[in-house]
Amino acid sequence: MQQKSDPYLKLKPRGTTPPEDRCTCSELHAVYLAHVLTDNPIQCLSCRGEVPPERIGFDSEVTELIANWNTVYGSVYALWLDSGEYESWAETELLGKDSPINVRGMTARKKLSEYVPTKYLWFWSESKPVQCPICSSTLQIVDGDRVGCNSCEVLA
Repeated sequence: MQQKSDPYLKLKPRGTTPPEDRCTCSELHAVYLAHVLTDNPIQCLSCRGEVPPERIGFDSEVTELIANWNTVYGSVYALWLDSGEYESWAETELLGKDSPINVRGMTARKKLSEYVPTKYLWFWSESKPVQCPICSSTLQIVDGDRVGCNSCEVLA
């Protein structure tokens, strides 16, 4: 049972994360933030598994930033998935470099990067982007099928 004094409580999964979805790397070199329909959006850049927050050891301010972003992002993402009257608005928010959701996400990314190198997984819907959503430079292959911008620290 989790205790209320746990500084990472807001990022803990409600259930057990299956072993195949957890990071098993012996060393953690870099992570990325990605809303993956769970409470913990911190993923290992190498194996793409979930990284427990205590493995990184950040402070409660970072916990709050990440948890808040993940909750709001999840709400906007749910509106997009619903394919109803809010789909177009939600997609604009998820894609927009100046949208509050991405500004929050990049702020959380920056704070987490004080503890471990961190990237931010940018939303895309139809086709994988070829240009950085922030600086418009050509995206480079980062890891197999993933592309990103090292200047802006985003992945697609």
